[in-house]
Amino acid sequence: MAKKQKARPKQSRREAERVLRKGPIRRRTERDAALPGMEDVRIGPLDDICVNIADARAEINAMKAQEHGFQDAALSLLQEHKKRTWTHAGITLVRKPGEETLIIKNASARTRRASAETVVTSPGDTAAMDVAEEMPF
Repeated sequence: MAKKQKARPKQSRREAERVLRKGPIRRRTERDAALPGMEDVRIGPLDDICVNIADARAEINAMKAQEHGFQDAALSLLQEHKKRTWTHAGITLVRKPGEETLIIKNASARTRRASAETVVTSPGDTAAMDVAEEMPF
């Protein structure tokens, strides 16, 4: 009978919060060593740029995976509360009921435009509004 392996120690709450805040700790990928006699062929700054691009793409992929998790949670909450749309923090969530998919739109430009339209700029408009308030209907 095989022996039971020792369980890994649990991650402390402080470490877990740090990982959630800053993301998992990633070590920078190492640059490949040049073969003997080929040292002059490699361009160091270009190699560094390639490593930086690879790191940035790894971060983007991790963030996309995290966003998909948020999208799934948002879709389930919209279904649970029987809502079709929700807008907050410049983002509009739209649920398509037939397909049960979620569309995410950037609403910040529209909300800024709508708030700018409600601002009264000319004194003639305020006089018309005062007259409208005095109307009994």
